[in-house]
Amino acid sequence: MLKKMRNTSLQVKITFIFVTMTLFILTILGVTFYSNTIDTLKESKEKEMTTIAIETANKIERFLFERSADIKVLSESKILTMTEVQDRTRHNFLMNVMGAYQTYDSIFVVDLEGNVILSTGKVPEIKKMREIFAGTKAYISDIFEQSNGENLIFFSRPLINEAGIHVGGVVEVMNFNSIKEIVENVSIGETGYAQLKITEFITDMGQNEGMIEIIDDGIHYISVKAPVQVFQPHKAQGHVQVFQAEEEAYRVIDDFIKYLLLVLFVIFILFTFLSIVISRLITEPIRNLMDKMNQLMKDNKRYNMKNQAKDEIENLTFSFDILFEQLNFMMQMVLEKTGQAAYMDEINEHIKEIFESIPNGILTIDAKGDITSINQSAAQILKLSDENQKHLSIYDTKVQRLRDFLKALENSLFNDIKYRGEICYISDKQEGLIPIIFNTLRQTDQNGALIGMTVIMNDLEEKKRFQERIFKAKRLSELGELSAGVAHEIRNPLASIKGYAQLVRMELNENDQSYKDLSIVLNEVERLDRIIERFMAFARPSQLVKTWFSMGDLIDETIKLIGNEFVKNQVSVRFIRCKNDRMMIDYEQMKQVLINILINGIQASSRGDEILVKTSCFEEKHLFLIEIIDQGDGIKEEMMDKIFTPFYTTREKGSGLGLSISTRIVENHKGILEIDNSLDKGTRVLIKLPMKGGLK
Repeated sequence: MLKKMRNTSLQVKITFIFVTMTLFILTILGVTFYSNTIDTLKESKEKEMTTIAIETANKIERFLFERSADIKVLSESKILTMTEVQDRTRHNFLMNVMGAYQTYDSIFVVDLEGNVILSTGKVPEIKKMREIFAGTKAYISDIFEQSNGENLIFFSRPLINEAGIHVGGVVEVMNFNSIKEIVENVSIGETGYAQLKITEFITDMGQNEGMIEIIDDGIHYISVKAPVQVFQPHKAQGHVQVFQAEEEAYRVIDDFIKYLLLVLFVIFILFTFLSIVISRLITEPIRNLMDKMNQLMKDNKRYNMKNQAKDEIENLTFSFDILFEQLNFMMQMVLEKTGQAAYMDEINEHIKEIFESIPNGILTIDAKGDITSINQSAAQILKLSDENQKHLSIYDTKVQRLRDFLKALENSLFNDIKYRGEICYISDKQEGLIPIIFNTLRQTDQNGALIGMTVIMNDLEEKKRFQERIFKAKRLSELGELSAGVAHEIRNPLASIKGYAQLVRMELNENDQSYKDLSIVLNEVERLDRIIERFMAFARPSQLVKTWFSMGDLIDETIKLIGNEFVKNQVSVRFIRCKNDRMMIDYEQMKQVLINILINGIQASSRGDEILVKTSCFEEKHLFLIEIIDQGDGIKEEMMDKIFTPFYTTREKGSGLGLSISTRIVENHKGILEIDNSLDKGTRVLIKLPMKGGLK
């Protein structure tokens, strides 16, 4: 066989190899796919039947639970306990309840001795359960089988009158046959059905046995069980068992086998045909190339054209030797060009990273109106999901909330309307109308033909907040410079006052009234000096000394440091810590920020309140977030613009510099300190710190 194959042409060899490989691969794939699919189909059938059994069991459990709820509502009715209500009214009330639910054989009321004093329907024998029904606890009975073959369940609850006195009990008698309809409505194919089985002994019904095979009247069935848990801890236990004929259940497997064999046969025929075509396509260019090489080598005396091999590949290899040096030279040129292409790919990757990291939203649109690229910021501003970004154009009518914005882009692109600082509104289900501000820039070629357009946008509210932060930072900086000079001028006369007061007090007796007055003066001077010290910290904050430190460890230490304040004010604190929280920070200054904010939160809280401290790390935005949320009364709207103003405070002993100093420290870390007063209760302080390269 091998000798015959060696003497055949290259086309036959390739065809034989392709057909053999195809047959081998199809055999492996067929066996694997068959095995996995059969197991999957059986598992799917088991899951289907288990789901039906569990759903049926759940319906039964819900049905019985609703009966427990019925007796609770009935026991709380004032009609059964108020003395001024006539027995006829109570009887009509019970009759209406039975008529409304159509589930109970009877409903009756017993006194404290267990005697039936009011009833509707047929009351069964209850001698053994009188004490239970007249007791002070709710009760659900086991299943009681009657002489007529009916199974009953009793639901009882005590009756308490308006004075809180136990006056008896109310009992509902449910015929267990009422739930048969739930089981009888279960349908699985043509042969499937369900059964509810009750046992009079305790079994572990929580374990699912999986799918089992059962033979009934010569028919093979598959079956699964699901426990009915409502009877625990009583003796009677139940389970729902569903059945389906194995022939019907696994009919899809027989169809699958036929389909699989047909598909494999068609694929084999198709690949055999493709093998013939491919082998011909491979060998024909080789033969043509050999003819051209023979023409090229006719005048080359280095090679003997008469010594030709029988195999086409060997012959072709022999012919290529003459071009070896030329190919080496060409390969060098290709490598140089490939290196340049790789360098350009690297540049494109850097440009793509810059495009995604720019805080402004950027859209690019081609000459047809299709949106070709959307950076992350633009997607966030326009509230676009990943799915919405695909195949988006300015003609898109599916995204109705962007209709006005896309219409403006269409006018700008095709009517050469330039927008500079144009404001447009987009709608959002949660935030309502959101204003955005955008600019457009059309691109044309040298001949003036339209190439596309670039759109740069910003969230208008975010831009306003950014401008407000810049204005506030500038105002605080100017105020700080002015404050430094004023504090210095105040400090000098204070030092003189303190010195002279101390000298005069030294000459006086401690019991002298003047000595006491001077002591008050010195205390006030000390207080002013402390205020000036904090004032100077606000005006000229010390230089940052940054080190690598864990923000979580810093927060833990700060909470322990002011632990007495939490205990004294009876306020609890909860800290939710994220991972990867090591940052370059000034440890002492950031600790001062946390102390200021936590003390404010404690002072705003009432006894029993909780302060939540939470850290989050957003690596894609290079942002570290600290949230401090209290449960106080919040900040009044008219005070929101003043809380960062130095010396503004609503507390008698406050200096009004805590938030101002904290803001300066956070801004020196190139971060942002914000107050969110939109909570239903309390205030949230946000500290946003850049992890690297500043905030995005």
